[in-house]
Amino acid sequence: MVLCFGLSACGSEQVASLQTELVPKPLAVNAYQKPGASIDVVFDAPKSLAVGEYGVLKITVKDYYDSGTAQLEARAEEGLHFVSETGRKDLDLATNKPFEWELDIVGSRDGVFNVNVSAMVDLPDGRKTGRAYSGRVIIGDPAKAKANPNKGMNGILSSDGRTIKMQAQEVIK
Repeated sequence: MVLCFGLSACGSEQVASLQTELVPKPLAVNAYQKPGASIDVVFDAPKSLAVGEYGVLKITVKDYYDSGTAQLEARAEEGLHFVSETGRKDLDLATNKPFEWELDIVGSRDGVFNVNVSAMVDLPDGRKTGRAYSGRVIIGDPAKAKANPNKGMNGILSSDGRTIKMQAQEVIK
């Protein structure tokens, strides 16, 4: 009987050890590598900006290539605007240093806006590959934007919220 107890105790320790090893560990920020170009993009947006207030969106781009070039394009959603930049940059991937990109931004209405950054990589062997990321920028009070969903639209939102009714004029010749 003692022998059985000793074996079961030994077995439970092994099971406990295995269970501890199988516990998933949380991934670090940006630890998941999406398919596509070997480029990471990290957004550092201001904590909060009032409507009409200027701020700086910092974007850090890190590549994992020894050579080639990348064309970056940043696009902001309607209601968020770039002030001093065109939203386009060309990078030389041979530098092996993170690229810091600062975009001056201003919001024209309350809400949560995405800035989408796409990267097209041209490799020396002629291959092309791409990658896209999105970062959030909060302007003013997002609750106000939810309370007034028609603001900033060029039309009237239907009562069910599925369509926007817009004025149009057509000339047929």
